[in-house]
Amino acid sequence: MARIKAAKIVPCQTRAEFEETVDAIAKMAIQKEKLEVALKQRHQQLDDKYGAEIKTVERDIQEAYGRAAPYFEDHAGELCDPGKRSGSTKLANFGVRLGLPTVTKIGKFKKVAWKALGLIFDGIDELRQFVRNQPEVDKEKILKVFSDLKSKDQDVVAVALEKKKILDANGISMEQTDDFWVEPKADDQV
Repeated sequence: MARIKAAKIVPCQTRAEFEETVDAIAKMAIQKEKLEVALKQRHQQLDDKYGAEIKTVERDIQEAYGRAAPYFEDHAGELCDPGKRSGSTKLANFGVRLGLPTVTKIGKFKKVAWKALGLIFDGIDELRQFVRNQPEVDKEKILKVFSDLKSKDQDVVAVALEKKKILDANGISMEQTDDFWVEPKADDQV
């Protein structure tokens, strides 16, 4: 199989070439936005055309499931192949699949929200084992240390310096790169 070589990008050599490239980026960005708008309009037209019909068919399918499932439950032994949980007709295969196990609430906790139930479990010794407690790095707090270093308040800077020493000692740092950007000037062109 032949290998396809990726074209090597050659950086701009002159200011005129740079400005021409930036203007080309702006034109392509506007063209892209126009195409995206056209695509969204087309999607909306298709949704308007077929959406109601799809919903009607989905509703009919659910109704048919509602009629067929109880019959299947009552007559599964005669409908399914021996030793199996499925059968077939001329046009379809049917049967039951084992669903995913789910935890449900009954009794005194039935109407309690799951988050609130976690707090309740955390307060009951024998249920505490069923509460998640996963440590998570607070990246926002780490970034705040670095932004506090630029503060005009010397007390804030002093605290940030102490925290930064701890981060440095443990190999944690902040990285921020400059990203080149180009955007069209005229928003009304879209």
